[in-house]
Amino acid sequence: MVIMLVRERVSRPKRFVKLKLMLRRVTHSRGFYVIVIFLAMFLVSSAMFYYVEHEIHGRSEVDLPTAMYWALVTMATVGYGDVVVTHDVLGYAVAGMTAVMGIATYTLVISTLADAFFSGTLQRALGRGKLKKKILVIGTTPSCREAIDELVLSGYGDMVGWIMSREPKAPPPVDFIVGEYSEETLVRAGVMHAETILICLRDDSTILHLVLLIKRLNKKARIMVLVNDPRTAELLRELGVKDILTQSLLGRIAATAIFEPTIVRFVNEVVTVRGGVDLTEVIVTEEGITVGDLEKELMKLHKDYRFEIIAVRRGDELIYAPQNDMKLSAGDRLVILRAKT
Repeated sequence: MVIMLVRERVSRPKRFVKLKLMLRRVTHSRGFYVIVIFLAMFLVSSAMFYYVEHEIHGRSEVDLPTAMYWALVTMATVGYGDVVVTHDVLGYAVAGMTAVMGIATYTLVISTLADAFFSGTLQRALGRGKLKKKILVIGTTPSCREAIDELVLSGYGDMVGWIMSREPKAPPPVDFIVGEYSEETLVRAGVMHAETILICLRDDSTILHLVLLIKRLNKKARIMVLVNDPRTAELLRELGVKDILTQSLLGRIAATAIFEPTIVRFVNEVVTVRGGVDLTEVIVTEEGITVGDLEKELMKLHKDYRFEIIAVRRGDELIYAPQNDMKLSAGDRLVILRAKT
């Protein structure tokens, strides 16, 4: 009970501070002042029309709702003519002041909306805006650019955001922001909402710094890293990063290419959607279906392709070249080779 009371006492000031900060941001915005000016002019015009027509000229049909309606259509310079002022000096003065105030107010509203729209568009074009994407790519190395191109070709371009340290020479194919690799930039990039984050930088120390920041801002995000030093890879594994690609992997591929170039060519073909052969990953949702039956179902759905399941991941176990009669379980992750027929 004591702990609950203490927590409640501590949380109330925090909520009050957040509300206070939100109100301060609203009241200091240009849009807030535009609304206040518009309402003030609207109420003043309504009051003037009501006083002159109802009180001075004695028009009983002019009540407050009618006065407010007249002020609104007159400020908008619509003037339907169903409610008009009395044709004398006072009536003309009220109508003229209301029309002038209306023109000024609507001009201010339109200019504020246009300024907000164009400033937001310009900020996005310069990479100074904000992002909220499921996939974030951090870095401007050739590996990052290749990853971006591959994601766009795979149809995931709308889900991708790119964090860059400098302004690009040409507009990127995805939404981006420009900034230092800092916590402020990560927050602006919406790292709190990202599901997958790919880091491909040349400096391993910056990579470690970013991983620590990301884990503090978003503990659920899946982090993928391209590193140069195997020692950095070990540190990243200690931090809980599972998806790590190192230069040693490229070295092994290069060694394979010396004596078995066809294997390297095959790998190069299947890891991209540019060719007619592709590797894809599928999650099983149906319990008890066999490998052979699933391959047949896939070929019925996609008649232009041939499918072959080459590996099954069940928990931490990876099963290679599964037999056709192997029964699959819901949640199994399949590595499937897809080739055009």
